[in-house]
Amino acid sequence: MVGAPHRAACAALAAFILVLSGCASSGPPRQSVTFAEGFDTVGQITSYGSDSFDTDTMAVRARLAELHRLFDIYNNYDGLNNAKTVNDNAGIAPVTVPNELFELIRTGVEWHEKTDGKVNIALGPVLRLWQPFFSAGTGRPSEEELMAALEMCDIGGVVLDSEKSTVFLKHAGMSLDLGAVAKGYAAQMAVLESQGSVLLNLGGNVVSNGSPPDGREKWTLGIANPDKPEEVYRNTYIGIEAGAVVTSGDYQRFYIEDGKRFCHIIDPATAMPGTLYRSVTVTGADSGLCDILSTALFLLPQDVGGMLAQENGCEAVWILNDLSVIKTDGLP
Repeated sequence: MVGAPHRAACAALAAFILVLSGCASSGPPRQSVTFAEGFDTVGQITSYGSDSFDTDTMAVRARLAELHRLFDIYNNYDGLNNAKTVNDNAGIAPVTVPNELFELIRTGVEWHEKTDGKVNIALGPVLRLWQPFFSAGTGRPSEEELMAALEMCDIGGVVLDSEKSTVFLKHAGMSLDLGAVAKGYAAQMAVLESQGSVLLNLGGNVVSNGSPPDGREKWTLGIANPDKPEEVYRNTYIGIEAGAVVTSGDYQRFYIEDGKRFCHIIDPATAMPGTLYRSVTVTGADSGLCDILSTALFLLPQDVGGMLAQENGCEAVWILNDLSVIKTDGLP
């Protein structure tokens, strides 16, 4: 049986469900804006009774739009050297890039080794092969195509010069894909533009710059049921103040063929979609780090991933294929 690809906007936001229970009816009203202006996803900004909400919303969205253009691998923009400019010059010449893009790429390169290669921002050639199949919701690249593309994904071919702020892809045919790192990094930077306390949900990358302004100590987020993303799964809740929660799941972008689920999270070791878990949620102080770790933990054995998360000051929750739940010890 062949199924259509699932890319619904509600699924992007429903990686987490903001829980309003415990908020007194006489408290400040909920303020929320939903938008779809970048990063191929839906975003939402939420607060309660903030006097600066409209101004904060405009500032956060403007910063996200700016970072979207900078991290974009599909479009060129006049007067801007972005990720596509770097890809366009693979094997040709180094490209001078703005600091935000340089730091994002530098971080991606560093975390390749730290995650045993499970986060690879040079995986563009493989992901490009998969793209038409996800758009069609059927089929897959051949083994020969995938192995040939993998040969072009060597992270060692990404050459950085911090003094000149240049990025050079050494070999023609190489290309960056920043999907495993860009949203979390951008969400963390954008929420800092807010003067009041807000919660930003950028397609399952949730980050806050402080406690809710209605008097509660924490924002309470329910982890979504992989089979029914609009529902909280088995009372799995995480509370954050100034911090982040990020989920990577096989239900966010996928198709089903002959009873097999093909999700968008590709394992650089095999060039095939990951199948170990239904979802992995990571919480910590920084959305960029949580984004990287959620991808890595989705592809790593649970004991290895759990140790990696806690070594970096984060906690994690796994929903397994049998829908049982495992968490790291630091979560209640």
